Amino acid sequence: ESTFENCASLDSLVLPETLTEIQQWAIYNCKALTSLTIPASVQSIGKTAAGENGYRTFFQDAAMKKLTIADSETPLEFIDTYGVFFRDMAQLDTLYLGRDLTTVGHNNVPFTSAREIQFGKSVSRIGNQLSGVTPDNVKAPWQTPISISSTAFNENTYKTATLWVPGGTVPAYAAAEGWRNFLHVETIPLTSLSLFAALSS
Repeated sequence: ESTFENCASLDSLVLPETLTEIQQWAIYNCKALTSLTIPASVQSIGKTAAGENGYRTFFQDAAMKKLTIADSETPLEFIDTYGVFFRDMAQLDTLYLGRDLTTVGHNNVPFTSAREIQFGKSVSRIGNQLSGVTPDNVKAPWQTPISISSTAFNENTYKTATLWVPGGTVPAYAAAEGWRNFLHVETIPLTSLSLFAALSS
């Protein structure tokens, strides 16, 4: 725990593919870090060194612009006490989620900001982890919409964000529970579909 806590000048960090756990305070208050990829090998985030529920793993990373949770078929577990995982990332442009998320502890709304949310094809469920975010864009890669509840996103997201979906799938999303709440739906351009493929590989 506290591996890079208060490393205010750290502007680049590559986490190894062998990493399995990120403990509390590990990347707390890294004010210059602009992007980070959490590898598919990581199984849990937020424990203390003693294995108890911790907190503030990524708190106050104010310069973060892109956060990527790499594609995996295995869910990533957030374990916390106070619900302050990814707070104060006001500059976050892109949040890429490539796997299912589970939460244990006080708060299961770990994200509070992102201008764009992108999902990988390995995501099979969306809880309410994104209900605290009001993005401008949400990009869904599934030809057949996955099942979500009507509270997966907040009311403002449904009203103001644009939902981007693969070509030919607009009617399917317009009929699907949760997704049909989006007032603005567009087709993902072919160039963006190529980007999805690159991120998933």
